[in-house]
This record gives sequence, structure tokens and C-alpha cells, in this order.
Amino acid sequence: MVSKGSLQILREAGFRRYWLGQTASRLGSGLVPIATVFTVLDLTGSAAQVGAVLAVGTFSEVAALLVGGVWADRVPRRTVMLTADGVRTASQVLLAVPLLTGDAQVWHLLVLTGVHGVAQGFFRPASVGIIPELVPEEKLHEANSLMSVSGSTVSILGPALGGVLVAGLGSGIAFLLDAGTFAVSFLSLLLIAPGALARAPRQAFVADLREGWREITGRTWLWVQMLWDASNLFFVVAPLLVLGPVVAQNVLGGAAAWGTVLACLPFGALLGGLVALKWRPERPLRAAVMILAPGYAAPCAALALELPLAAVAAAEFLAGVTVTLALTNWTTALQQHVPAAKLSRVSSNDVLVSSALLPLGFAVAGPLSEGIGLSQTLWISVAWTLGTAPLILLVPDIRELRFKSVTRPEPAVPETKGA
Repeated sequence: MVSKGSLQILREAGFRRYWLGQTASRLGSGLVPIATVFTVLDLTGSAAQVGAVLAVGTFSEVAALLVGGVWADRVPRRTVMLTADGVRTASQVLLAVPLLTGDAQVWHLLVLTGVHGVAQGFFRPASVGIIPELVPEEKLHEANSLMSVSGSTVSILGPALGGVLVAGLGSGIAFLLDAGTFAVSFLSLLLIAPGALARAPRQAFVADLREGWREITGRTWLWVQMLWDASNLFFVVAPLLVLGPVVAQNVLGGAAAWGTVLACLPFGALLGGLVALKWRPERPLRAAVMILAPGYAAPCAALALELPLAAVAAAEFLAGVTVTLALTNWTTALQQHVPAAKLSRVSSNDVLVSSALLPLGFAVAGPLSEGIGLSQTLWISVAWTLGTAPLILLVPDIRELRFKSVTRPEPAVPETKGA
């Protein structure tokens, strides 16, 4: 459970309002994937069309990240987020209306999912940069941990609620509720007053992009960690997501078994967020690498060994714990060590680089497993993450980076007469 002491961060009024708005927004977003998939299937019956709609949403968000990062550093981040929330609210309402009236067509989903994705691409880097404007530096880790806890909780509840809504009331209601949660986020942002932020002088857009990259290339710990994350998504996460269902079909019992495995991830993430509220390692990146490698390796190893369902589910639960702990450390390190005026640009590049190889990993994992075998491909995943982690720890900047400790001056002690 979250202890009373862990919730002290909610005494910060601005952060409390932001946290409530984002929790509502994330719950609404959890309704959307199942509503989108079943809407497309109802309209077309085509898995290819489902893939096309999902691809448009992902591509539009990724394409907007760099632009969103620049603008979040140029203008007040709250302004960027308010605009994005307004667009997201409108897109979901515009999608809900034809669904509720029975006039929906696939092009509605393609266009409005793309618009929604662009707004997400602007919102995401701004959301990383705004937290240091809402809480004191010594409370950043606590704030990020609580965001992880609430995010993990609603990621468990959202899909289940979405399934009930779609089955009982239809996809239109699910999209309408999602629009309502974005409106809640919009109102919460109106009620906060972020701290003043010194911004760099306005320059050409390309120059702003280059400046963001210079912040990354000038910090060894930053670009090394980003490349390692990208490699793990290619070598570990992509094969796991592609080959896991195949192993489940062959030896674990099929789709229901794989659904059970995946459901363990957010539960592990919830525990990871709770642990992060209390655990603040002195060297965050060293701790992140040490726990992330076995967390990534465990599900792949369990599948390669064709262990029972309970063991595979436990391994996925462990992955959820470790990924959340590592991500919380990483986010706090970014917020502490990257200049606030450039934080959104760095964050957008981080997301873009870290996820750049994932689609290629999806494309390669299947053919490779057909050539060398399922187990052999999964063992490559295990060997990669466990074998490269010690090499990452050889980088001094990764190994020695510390959380900034913010110390307050001790109160003056009155002199005692005669002392």
C-alpha cells in the first residue's frame, strides 16, 4: 500500500491537481485500444484495417515528437499541454458522434486517430518537462514514483472497463468517456500555476533541434543509455511480443494463457511504483541497469525453457517491477541533470531514439525464429541484455551519476551564555 508518508508530495497543490487530471486522462486512454480494435472489426472485419488504424496513431505520434519537444521548450509547457488536451478532447468527441449515430466509417478512425496521435506527440515531452516546475527538486523522485503508481493502476483498470463498455454500451460511449477525461485533464491544467522557467532565446527551428541533440551528445550517460534502451527493445522486447504468443499457443494453452502473462506486467509495474516511492538509490543509472537486465531477460528465458504458465507469468510480473523502477530513476535523472529549458527536447529525442528499432525488431524476430528456432532466438534476447549490461556499467558516467541531493541550511542555534 501507499503509506501516508509517501503521499506527502500531494501537499504540493499544483502537482496534486496535475496528478488528478493525468490519472483521469490515463484511465480514459485505457479505454481506447479495445474500442478502436472492435470498431474497425465491426466496420470492416479486416485485421489489415485494424493494423492500418493502429499504425496511423503510432506513426503520427512519433512524427510529432521532435516538433512537440521543441515547442514545449519554446513556450510555456502548460500552454502546449492545454492545446493538446483541447485537440484530444475534440478528436474523441468527433469520433464518438458518428459511432453513436451509426454513421461511422473507417476513414473517420484513420483521420481522427492521426490527429489524436499528433496531439499526443506534443503532450508527451511537455509532460516530462512540467513536473520540475510543479515540485521542489528534492521531491522529483517521489512525484515520478506516484505518477508511475497511478499510471500502472489505471492501466489495469482501463482495458477491463473498456471491454465492459464496448460490449455493453458500444464503442461510441468509450470514446465519449475518453473525451471527458481529457476535459478533466484540461481543467486541472487550468488550475495549476507552474513555476517561472528561464527559456533560451528564440532561434530557428532547426537550430533548436540541433541544440537538443547537443545536450544529448554532450552527456555520455545520456546517449549510451538511450542506445542501450533502443537495443533492448530490438533484441528483447520485440522478440518477446512476437514469439511469446507462438510459445503460448504451442505449450501454454493459447491466447488466454498469453493474455494472463501480459496482464501480469501492469501489476508488476504497480508494485515497482510503490517500491520507487520508498527506494531512492544514490546512483540511479547503475541501479537501473543492474535491475533492468534480469527483468528483461526473465520472460524470454522462461519462454525459451518452456516453463509452466505460472513461471512465465511471474517472470513478466518481475519485468513490470524492474522496468518501472528503472524508468522512474531515469526520468528523475533527466529532470535533475538536463537544463530545464531543454528538457522537453531531450525527452522527445529519448523516446524517438529508444523506440526507433522496435518496428524493425518486430519484422526480424519472426523470420529469424523460423531460421534458427524459437528457443534459440529467445536465448539471443537473454544473452544480449545480460551480456551488454556489464559493458554499460563500464561507462563511468553511467556508473557514477548520482541523484542531486538538495540540502537545506541548518537553522541557526542560539549561543548559550557562558559557553
